[in-house]
Amino acid sequence: FLDVPEGAVAGATRLAVVLYPGVDAALVDALLYLELFPYGCIEQTVHRFLPALAAREALRAAGSPNAARLDALDEAVRRAATRLKNVQHQDGSYGWFGGGHGDLAMTAYALLGLAGARDAGVVGLDDAIQRAENALRGLLRAGDEDRRALGHLALASIGKIETESYATTFRRRNDDLSVTGLAWMTLAAKRLGRGYDVDELVRLLLDRKVEDGRTTHWRGRREHCFVGSDREATGVAVTALLEADRGADHAERGLRWLLANRVRGGFGSTKDTAAFVAAASSWVLKHGAQGFGGTVEVLVDGQVVRTIATGREGLAAKDRRFLLPDASSWKPGRHRIGFRLRGQGDLHWAVRLESVVASDELPAEPHGLE
Repeated sequence: FLDVPEGAVAGATRLAVVLYPGVDAALVDALLYLELFPYGCIEQTVHRFLPALAAREALRAAGSPNAARLDALDEAVRRAATRLKNVQHQDGSYGWFGGGHGDLAMTAYALLGLAGARDAGVVGLDDAIQRAENALRGLLRAGDEDRRALGHLALASIGKIETESYATTFRRRNDDLSVTGLAWMTLAAKRLGRGYDVDELVRLLLDRKVEDGRTTHWRGRREHCFVGSDREATGVAVTALLEADRGADHAERGLRWLLANRVRGGFGSTKDTAAFVAAASSWVLKHGAQGFGGTVEVLVDGQVVRTIATGREGLAAKDRRFLLPDASSWKPGRHRIGFRLRGQGDLHWAVRLESVVASDELPAEPHGLE
């Protein structure tokens, strides 16, 4: 059900619909946002290519036709790796944009990116990786446990561990780690072959899940600028469960939540979007693309307003994301939107209703400044 508010300006209501006849289609949509994001701190530089590498592997393994869209990825990976080498500090660490003091999280992201680029075939990165590893080991002495968890994951990506720091973070898992930190530690423990740690961390992840009807999600740490996002927490948790081969039903429900809770037509920030891409890639790698083939009828208040056919080749752009023009004439009150499927497979969808309400008052958007 969708509610048009009282006082909505006539003709100003918009209803946007997004259809995904398979998780692989949503993957490609999310990657486009990361590719086109206009800024470039270290985190954003890494997330412009590292999730895409995981997506390409998954899409190729699943035989998805969407894999062809990533054929030109190698050049983008080389450019990003060159930038990471060029902005590395003398001590091997990384700041947010290349200057300033070495930052634990940015150095961890850079090491993850450099390691991923080397695994993808980029040569000449060994020295930069070694220097980043050495710097990260020193930076692990500072920062909160969530950032340290990301650092442990980065070290684990090259098969390394800072034993004392890892043990401290693991010991504080109950009280000091957010869901995102727990998931990062789960991924680190999995890469390091620490089975007991994986079991314990997954148990804590499942204890913190939030059931939501047909979906499951995980909450970020409120008022925390680094791990405060529910979308990132859910995405990383889903990835951790899938890679640990635990809680597959909860992982599927978490992926459904991510697909149903898009924001402004996208998946959130670059960190949120990268977490979704990682989760979706892990799902496709394990379960295949599982796309929908058949006919989709879009219904509004019981009436068919659009009919779309989809097959192996997927949906055309005009049928994947579109506006329903009749929404501009909707009167205030409750309206019902539905989808009638004739075919096989699952179809994921999201809708966004926008209305303009006339008012003599213009409330401020505090953005946390209250």
